[in-house]
Amino acid sequence: MNKILLKTFLTVICSIIIFTVIDFCAYTIDWFEIKKLHDKYGTWLIPYKYSWVLDSDPYSYIISKSSFRPPVNTQSKKEAVYIFGCSFAYGESLQENKTFASQIAKLTNRPVYNFAFPGFSIQHTLYQLENMDFSEYPPPKYVIYIYIDDHIRRMLTDFMQPHELNMYPIYKPDKNGNLVFQNKSRITPSIFYIVKKLQCTYAKYKADSPHYAKENAVLMEKHFLKANELIKELFPDAKFVVLLYQPKKFQDKEVIKELEENGITVISTDDLSSENLSEQKYKLIDSHPSEKVWQLLTKPFLQMADIN
Repeated sequence: MNKILLKTFLTVICSIIIFTVIDFCAYTIDWFEIKKLHDKYGTWLIPYKYSWVLDSDPYSYIISKSSFRPPVNTQSKKEAVYIFGCSFAYGESLQENKTFASQIAKLTNRPVYNFAFPGFSIQHTLYQLENMDFSEYPPPKYVIYIYIDDHIRRMLTDFMQPHELNMYPIYKPDKNGNLVFQNKSRITPSIFYIVKKLQCTYAKYKADSPHYAKENAVLMEKHFLKANELIKELFPDAKFVVLLYQPKKFQDKEVIKELEENGITVISTDDLSSENLSEQKYKLIDSHPSEKVWQLLTKPFLQMADIN
């Protein structure tokens, strides 16, 4: 009996050691990939440390006390504009006066509050709308969300990257089809790196697979509809506008029609300009939109969204 217990114990210990070695190797391989980015950009791309210098002219971000970009044109007496989204909306690698938010403030003379942040997605917006205290800000007339295709992948996983400790907020449909918040903790329950790596890999596969395109589109629709409900509760007079930035994975006409029937204005960058935004002249070194993109798109976007 003692021999059986000892054998079982040693087997468990050996399995943990082997799995830990494999996990360490997986982390090391990914570390070399991160090192390549360091060699390319000359800086460590550490998650959630967004003071990188990637533009041709060195600068530092101006970060507000809440870690978001500071508000623009706050002296204006007109009703405000809120922006949500990821690094595209945030203005990754752009100086303050070159961002989408600054262009909107300039063209509308409205105060603009940018609640976007690099790495965020639609589920972050839901979490913000459910948990942030907006009482210190003037209520918005317009709420804008900028979508990019990678938001589908982010919507499907608890982690942006496997080497991160912080979990993404995740919303999943309950048995009645209603989105509910799933995370119980902000710290990963996964001890091993490789577990998170597999989860991230599967999320990317599912986001890229045509087989799951309809399912992904419907799930994204549920997120947008829930965001719209929360916006109506918080800001009854606000208009919700979704800007689809070069959408390739979210083009389901039936889904978009249902969003519009529920009062959400959906606009694609494809409808704003015939220019190819993938050309190098419209991208910064880190592939984020340059100032030229927002100079090109903001005015027709405002006109199409009826924001003045």
